[in-house]
Amino acid sequence: VLELSHGRILVQHALGCLTAAKYGLSDEEMEDILSLNDDVLDDVFEYWVPPVRRIPPLLWIRLKSDLSDYLVTSGSHHVPTVTWSHLEWREVCERKYLEGRHHTLRHQEIARYFGALEKENSIARRVDVRPVWTTLESQKGGSVPDIDK
Repeated sequence: VLELSHGRILVQHALGCLTAAKYGLSDEEMEDILSLNDDVLDDVFEYWVPPVRRIPPLLWIRLKSDLSDYLVTSGSHHVPTVTWSHLEWREVCERKYLEGRHHTLRHQEIARYFGALEKENSIARRVDVRPVWTTLESQKGGSVPDIDK
């Protein structure tokens, strides 16, 4: 039903990425990741060429709304993120959207976003580069910035 209402490609990529993300994704992160995927954008903009190739925010918000009974919002690094409310939902989506090569592809999409591997594409689609902070930096005596300041 979701794939009929929202489009098969959008649902496959969005739920695949949501499932692959260890701590979930914020709305902005999901929109950015989907905006970096040409298959998703080609499907969304099949009959129209927008001035900026970026996923319309309403598409993710509508899909998330239809999934509201299965999702939970929590915080990760002081940012509200969405993830599955129960392990069973995650397992179902792993079987449906992360089978075979899709597992690698969704993880690559997330890595591409957080690692800014496609800087030119990110700039063209108005996707901000996301810093990745690890506990290794703090263990070496470095400091992890407080994003709330």
